[in-house]
Amino acid sequence: MAVRNKHTGNIRTTVSHERRVFLKAGVAMAAAPFIAGMASTVLPSKAQAAKNNTPCKKILIISASPRENSNSDAICDEFMRGAQASGHHVEKIRLSEKDINYCTGCLACIHDPGSCVQQDDMAEIHKKMLAADVMVLATPVYFHVMNGQMKVFIDRVCPIYSMIRDKDVYFAVSCAGGDSHNWKAPLKA
Repeated sequence: MAVRNKHTGNIRTTVSHERRVFLKAGVAMAAAPFIAGMASTVLPSKAQAAKNNTPCKKILIISASPRENSNSDAICDEFMRGAQASGHHVEKIRLSEKDINYCTGCLACIHDPGSCVQQDDMAEIHKKMLAADVMVLATPVYFHVMNGQMKVFIDRVCPIYSMIRDKDVYFAVSCAGGDSHNWKAPLKA
């Protein structure tokens, strides 16, 4: 039974937010074994690699979540755990901890592939991407698409996109929904 007074909206919002946080944490915990298992299933184990005479893989995980310990980070960490348990070398990069400018569309990289006029952390990331055998790109969903950090990152891959070959690429997406009333904000003039 709902009590109708001026505080009901505030209480409902607080309860809704706490329920969402609880559900997101529960989904992340429930998915953890699946994500770790996925990494160990899609990537050959150390024993399988030795049997097939193939080296362990270098895996680069790119997390675009601006929040530490987010759902996207949980997915990345579990994938990393499964891959490391299978004997692979894994590195995780959090884009929020890097200095990455947006692409200016100057086209310098088209005329000189592999180079970019901007002096930021993408040059280091480009080298790691080219050295990796497997890339995992993880992003939260904002307004039904990848977040801005991932979009800026993808735009900045332009200088090396033609050099990226023979790699497995996985795209990990995390999202959570809320009550529909959260989207019905009143318009103010």
